[in-house]
Amino acid sequence: MHRFPQPESLALLAAREQALLSAFDTVLARKAWSRQEIRTEQWRTLRALVEHAFTTVPMYREKYSACGFHPSQLGSLDDLAQIPVLSKEDLRRASGEALRSSVAGPPARLLASSGSTGVPSRMWRDESSLWNFTAQNMAFYFDWCGGQPIESHRISSPTPNSEEL
Repeated sequence: MHRFPQPESLALLAAREQALLSAFDTVLARKAWSRQEIRTEQWRTLRALVEHAFTTVPMYREKYSACGFHPSQLGSLDDLAQIPVLSKEDLRRASGEALRSSVAGPPARLLASSGSTGVPSRMWRDESSLWNFTAQNMAFYFDWCGGQPIESHRISSPTPNSEEL
């Protein structure tokens, strides 16, 4: 019988902890950014994302080309309307390979939503994007709790026979 955690599991957990803490540090540092710093970063990452999608993801390249759009046309926020809109239906109909980048990067997982709107949606995510997403949610939750640890908050429902927790 194997005991948990195994030494290799501990190393993996430590690496994941470090990745999450690093992403969280980045999120917290960005909270202090000025409006201009935020806009500059948003514009830089938007242009990089559109270029990456066009260059490496078959479905985006086909959709953009069919509409006569090329990432080099993206010069200002006014040009956003030129980017062809992808619907959830477009994404659902596409094969997993049509959605996956052709560039060998970090390993990615094909994730799916729960399908709460009727049909699950799929997307490729690498581990770094998952840690960034988790860190964003942690920061949002921390702000929502007034910057206090969760232990300092109690949730109770006012029912006739309830006792305070």
